[in-house]
Amino acid sequence: MLVTIATVLIVYRHPVLSGFTHTTGHELDGVIATSLIEHWWNVLQGNAHWQTVNYFAPYTTTLGYNDGYLLFGLIHSVFRALGADPFLAAELSLWIFRAIGLVAFWGLAHRCLGLPYWSSLAGAILFSLSSSAYLQSQHVQLLTINLAPLMAWWMLGTWRCFQRQQRISAIGFSIASILLYASWLLTAFYMAWFFALFALLMLLVACVMTWATVKTALQHAIAAPWRGRLLWMALFSALAALPFLWVYLPKVRETGGHAYHSALTFMLTPGDLFNVGEHNLLWGWLFSHYKAWLNLNPDNNYELLVGLPPFFLIGAALATGWLVLFKRRQHPLWATLAVTSFISLLLVVRTGDLSLWWLIWHGVPGASGLRAVARYAIFTVLPLCLLWSFVLTAIGKRYSPGLCLLLVILLSSEQLSSESNAEVPRHAYLQDLTSAETPPEQCDTFFVTGRRQADQHITTTTLFGDLYPHNVAAMLFAEWWGVRTINGFSTFNPPTWNFAYLPETSYRFRVRDYLVHHGLSDGACAFDLASLTWDTAPFAEHTLAALATLKTQPLPPTEQLDLDLTRSPVHLADPETWRFSVAIENIGATPLAARQPHPINLGVQLYDAEGNQITPDFIRLSLNDLLPGEQLELPLEISRQRVAGHRLKITLVQEGVAWLDEVAPPLWMTFPP
Repeated sequence: MLVTIATVLIVYRHPVLSGFTHTTGHELDGVIATSLIEHWWNVLQGNAHWQTVNYFAPYTTTLGYNDGYLLFGLIHSVFRALGADPFLAAELSLWIFRAIGLVAFWGLAHRCLGLPYWSSLAGAILFSLSSSAYLQSQHVQLLTINLAPLMAWWMLGTWRCFQRQQRISAIGFSIASILLYASWLLTAFYMAWFFALFALLMLLVACVMTWATVKTALQHAIAAPWRGRLLWMALFSALAALPFLWVYLPKVRETGGHAYHSALTFMLTPGDLFNVGEHNLLWGWLFSHYKAWLNLNPDNNYELLVGLPPFFLIGAALATGWLVLFKRRQHPLWATLAVTSFISLLLVVRTGDLSLWWLIWHGVPGASGLRAVARYAIFTVLPLCLLWSFVLTAIGKRYSPGLCLLLVILLSSEQLSSESNAEVPRHAYLQDLTSAETPPEQCDTFFVTGRRQADQHITTTTLFGDLYPHNVAAMLFAEWWGVRTINGFSTFNPPTWNFAYLPETSYRFRVRDYLVHHGLSDGACAFDLASLTWDTAPFAEHTLAALATLKTQPLPPTEQLDLDLTRSPVHLADPETWRFSVAIENIGATPLAARQPHPINLGVQLYDAEGNQITPDFIRLSLNDLLPGEQLELPLEISRQRVAGHRLKITLVQEGVAWLDEVAPPLWMTFPP
């Protein structure tokens, strides 16, 4: 118990030392997680349907756009019932998960695999202090790796109890493990899927290394009584997985999952396998000064900071060689586990555009649901820590216990980092939640405007700043109030979602069109994130009525449109980028229905200095519906090198039909060489 508490406090020392003004996670991703976890508190109170979170209104089954966080939510709800706020309750649920992982690892190693108490505890400490898991604390769902030793313990417990004719215990273990895995899927897909992948790979490795044993096991599996046991376990597993499939399969069909080239960008270079970051207690100097020499990820992608400490990884590699070359027959399970661990690591390494993950992506069901596949390296911490428990046991038998103690201290020290894992500004968010006006009764749905004062440091010119701050804040407020918002952001977004902050001039147009399209105009309110106040009539009634009519009436021919294009002066945003804006004004009497079967967009064509067209599709920008008298301004940024010595023609285009030069006279621009 004392070891568990001490280890948890070491991992979460930064939230504690901050006085819980900040909690674990990224400043925005952590808030997304807290919102999803808070959803389950609303469900348990009867204020929400379990499949539908309070954002992305009016869509339903929206839980399927992201991880479900079910088990986090259940633990979180206990602390909420005891009076904790959403952030503190979510933080404490992470602590419980970490404690479960440590105890379960010890149980798996000591009670199930028969390793000594002390070496099992040493492995459990290494597992809980894991550098890669700590550095990815911004994604709290990855903490479900702590369910893996519990799952393995219960699965092996099922087999052992059946072998000993302890049927009631075996059935209990099997039901518990099936329900745990089903709940795990509804909590965090990545780690649950990695567990299944590792089990599959371990079976394949066992077929190669110990075929006789596997053959005997397969013969038992197809014979009584194991045939019946496996059949009812398979049926119960299918039944337990139904909620997960019910929520996520429709979203997979809707979104199509991730493409392989997307996963390829989230793979490691060989040097990344060792990269524990510049703030590591023992190795920070190495990765700070020799990054280029080590051939680390050149894009500085924090998602790829999942490496394993050098002593830990090299020692495990040496132990694997020792087991395979000299102890394979004596310890087949440990040899198989070790080889599978290193095969797993090789799967997420790339050389150029080549990676063994191609085999997984094309051959294993569910692989297209993963993009950040480098996270599989985090999962390998479990089998490698088990391997270290075994190695420490062997060293303890052959050499002095003092050597083992020194090794444990060394291996633990290189897991530690001075980098903070607490970036969620709990105090600032709580201040906003408690200071904000209560939603008016007539507000059935809301959208946000402006930005929180605490988010002003996040620049909107980056993709991150453009998409996240206002949408994430809306998610939290929606779950806090129990009122649905059209805003939100997730791994996947609904088909008509279009609520990036920029262009700011078109944001209200996009919101307005969305509300009308989905029939949400009545009861829709605006919540200003800067002033924390409500606007119960964000759009004029006649405007909404006109748009609603436009949606139901036959589209007028484009010949009736009368539009005007103007632009701002061109200036250099930086030495490599031209910046300007184009304004589209409806100066006629006919509404512009931009979103139709053949949408009307702003098109930019590229010409050379002699007036020869190089490409008609240089740039496309989507428009919004414009009623008579309305104007929309769209910012453009263009590479200086790309247009040097060229001309641009800016005009309107009805996709698949015609260029609309007669509707709005084009703009011409000439750029110097």
